[in-house]
Amino acid sequence: MQQAEVLAGTSEVAKVRIDLERGRKLRSSGDPAAALELFEAAFVRASDDGQDFLAGDALHMCAISVDNLDAAEQWTERGLEFGERRPAAAYWAGPLLNNLGWAYYDAGDHRRALELFEQALEVRLRDPANETAIAFAQEAVETARQALAY
Repeated sequence: MQQAEVLAGTSEVAKVRIDLERGRKLRSSGDPAAALELFEAAFVRASDDGQDFLAGDALHMCAISVDNLDAAEQWTERGLEFGERRPAAAYWAGPLLNNLGWAYYDAGDHRRALELFEQALEVRLRDPANETAIAFAQEAVETARQALAY
């Protein structure tokens, strides 16, 4: 990563990507609190630089790096609102809703999970070319419906 910083020079986009990748690495290795700090910094930097897609990615990563549903809801809402204001970040509505749905599913609240999965599917259907994302969203809806049937 130090080599990446040198190569990044003054590029804000590169610095945002470095923070995002460092954060992903920390989160994957079991340190979500440290990752959250990097994702928050990436969001600020990307947002300030007009890199809205990357800012949306950072908000999405914040939402999955917190350890409770209330915080995940807050980050998700922040990400959804950002995407409504900044069209380049609108893509992230699907992942935000999907990830929050899985958080509720894992917590045993299958009804709330289904609501979120259905919202994610609705968002995904607005991009018919992204067939893989649509299929994943449909599968999540079906999984929650099956859990509610038991």
